[in-house]
Amino acid sequence: MIELVKLTNYSKIKNIYAEAFPRYERLPLWILVLRSKSKYIECYGLFDDQILVGFTYIISKGDLSFIMYLAVDRAYRSKSYGSKCLDLIKNNYSGTIALNIEALDEASENYMQRQKRKTFYMKNAFSETGVYSKYGSLVNELLSYNGVVTYEDYLNIIKVFAGPIIGLFVSKYFSQKKAL
Repeated sequence: MIELVKLTNYSKIKNIYAEAFPRYERLPLWILVLRSKSKYIECYGLFDDQILVGFTYIISKGDLSFIMYLAVDRAYRSKSYGSKCLDLIKNNYSGTIALNIEALDEASENYMQRQKRKTFYMKNAFSETGVYSKYGSLVNELLSYNGVVTYEDYLNIIKVFAGPIIGLFVSKYFSQKKAL
């Protein structure tokens, strides 16, 4: 049986996290652990008959849930676990669900990977929002499921993750970007 189980021990996902996301997209694991103590943030392991096959990290407040991380262990990719994880999220979170992907940029080294990732989410009923954000040199495209998400919605959910003090400075480090 495939299920999402709330994690309290993050050491189980450490290798998946490090392998699935480049260094510039990864926050230190201790920050994820600390922030998950907030009532608005949860980390789940994706288990198939008690075998950890992936994880997701979700920020949720009001009618918006934001998938900050979703990864499937390399050994279990291309076996529909990503789609099954998204289905479980859709069933457990009402309202709009949003996530970021690296914006398509034909000049990027990983253009094909970015294209595959976008195709994957579009096949799983996510839609383009027309919203792009920039953090440092990283440009992301915001996708949504079951509703419309604006740049302001995105900033507000990132502020929920950042917390009340650091959240005051989020707007300084993120900017809205026009499509590439």
